[in-house]
Amino acid sequence: MILRRSDSASATTLVRLRGYIDCSFACHGNGKSQYCIGFDLVDESSYIEEYPFNDLHNTGLFYLKSFMATNVDLSTCQGETCATVELAKDTIFYRGILSELHQTQLQPTPLYGDNDSARSLAMQYDGSHKRVRYMLPKINWLMEQTKAEVIKLVRMSTQMLPVDIGAKNGRGNEFYKKRDRTMGY
Repeated sequence: MILRRSDSASATTLVRLRGYIDCSFACHGNGKSQYCIGFDLVDESSYIEEYPFNDLHNTGLFYLKSFMATNVDLSTCQGETCATVELAKDTIFYRGILSELHQTQLQPTPLYGDNDSARSLAMQYDGSHKRVRYMLPKINWLMEQTKAEVIKLVRMSTQMLPVDIGAKNGRGNEFYKKRDRTMGY
């Protein structure tokens, strides 16, 4: 990555950080899920939230992490929520690094995922669902980060989600498109 030399005021909107999340629920023999998270950077001027891959140049992911969950998830929603927490923690870390490089992120970092339940819990949980009480610390923390405009959870279809290759086995045309998007081809 090459950053232009400039004063800090004009350098605040050159790049945009985006995050991606996916979970494969209970796919291991021990009942644990597989999480995959990743980040890329795009030119702020070409960024359109609803169409994330329509920007002029796809740089590929600079960070991709696929790992097994530490605990057994009780539902797909719990797996996606736990993976979102991991992505949000890394988002705070990378936003700090970009800020030190005079690339301050003025808008919330979009985190793209394919699970509507985890997204709605993390953005607007109202206490009406009693079955998620065991996840309340994670849900409340995600809601705080959303309200502080650090993150913004955005829906992306599974067919488009590039980190899907790190959470699920795949082959064929869809897998190759995701691989190419991950690599920046």
